[in-house]
Amino acid sequence: MRLTVSLRGLESDGGQSEICKKTLYASDKRFNAYRRRLEINGATLVLDLPEEPALLHARIDLPQYGNIWVMAEVSHTTRYPVPIDFIKLAQGTYLKYYERTDAESDSEASPATRAHLAQALDYINLADLRTRRGESGEAVNYDELLALSYAIRAAEDRRFEVSREKAASAPREGFLLGCNAH
Repeated sequence: MRLTVSLRGLESDGGQSEICKKTLYASDKRFNAYRRRLEINGATLVLDLPEEPALLHARIDLPQYGNIWVMAEVSHTTRYPVPIDFIKLAQGTYLKYYERTDAESDSEASPATRAHLAQALDYINLADLRTRRGESGEAVNYDELLALSYAIRAAEDRRFEVSREKAASAPREGFLLGCNAH
């Protein structure tokens, strides 16, 4: 499968687009990397993926995080626009991870986690509104990066909360690591 990935939104930030181009790779769901075969054309990359579903990985400078590895899930059941916007795909991936993790728990997410989720959705809506108005450039790109940053934070916080609940509900005697240590 040939997949065209756009790094739109990263080219305005100095060398960030170049870092992302050099680090972008695909893997299977178990993080086994596929052999990297890609063509680079400006801010667009064309990847050859041997099978689906796959994960795309790239290093990105994110507001509130710094330079981190970001994942975006590519599903075989979804029709994507050509080219795929890596940032929007990653936003959707982390929001989906939040929903999956939230479904595993009977308790509500903490107020801070819900606030991060709300911020992510607000920045996604703001970026979409600006795009519909015909605005483009750094303001829209920064809103999309902030949305991704908050989506990652919400997904990570919710995963931590659910893991802490599971560990507390089934403590192991003599296992003094993390939240089981009293």
